[in-house]
Amino acid sequence: REANLGMDSPVTAGSYIDLGNIYCRHGKFSEALAEYRRAKVIRESILGPTHPDTAWAYMCVGNALNLEGDHEGALAEHRKAVAVFESVLGRSHPKTATGYQSIADALLASGNRDEALIEHRKALAIRANVLAKDHPDTATSCSRIGDLLSGKGDMVGALVAYRQALAITVGLCGEDHPDSATAHVNVGRVLAAQGDLDEAIDEIQQALALRESTLGEDHVDTGRAYQMLGTLHSMVGEFEEAQEYHSKAVASLAKELGKKHPEVKVAMKKLTMAENEEEEEEL
Repeated sequence: REANLGMDSPVTAGSYIDLGNIYCRHGKFSEALAEYRRAKVIRESILGPTHPDTAWAYMCVGNALNLEGDHEGALAEHRKAVAVFESVLGRSHPKTATGYQSIADALLASGNRDEALIEHRKALAIRANVLAKDHPDTATSCSRIGDLLSGKGDMVGALVAYRQALAITVGLCGEDHPDSATAHVNVGRVLAAQGDLDEAIDEIQQALALRESTLGEDHVDTGRAYQMLGTLHSMVGEFEEAQEYHSKAVASLAKELGKKHPEVKVAMKKLTMAENEEEEEEL
């Protein structure tokens, strides 16, 4: 395309964006950043710095910088993009919401949880109103807000947000989808933190059933569900069940990660603890 259309064509800039996206999917963030910056230069030159397509290039550069660990640089790019989106597209446009979410991601990565929560809530307000309450992006916003609230210790608020995300995800993807399993896990974790252990077990059990059927028993995420159930059963004094699940967790995680992986060592330690607890109960 460079040869046919020239270095300064908007189509060439789009190709750089596409190539950057491919690099990102393969974890090659430096290469992605270089491609995004090429697109940014072209679009600033041809379309101007206040065009939505130029703003999208700012977003792409910001995402790559965030993945590279340059959170301040990412935040600067995302703020430029949002300024354009707000001015040209309006404060209630889906791309503006995406910009708020990207700002939140950069803020969270740099440790600014409270500010990140504000930005995620701005994104959610737009998405729930413009995209509908059952849109995948709305579910994403709910889930991110749940993450931040649970991290702040607001388990009541987190549970509301996670249950909203669960309802949307199940409605869109069905109960037999890995994303639905993750949503059940999020709800279960918060319930456990609140001390609602029986309800937490029910949620994680649903997640496990989904992961076993969609991902298989040897998948890492299935192994983590086994481990969560083992821990929960120990907490309610059901040590035989705890031992069973921890044993499955060790087998699953070791097969995928290798016996020397830190996560496998933790699983083995929990299995030993469950075995000891069962022996003590029998005495």
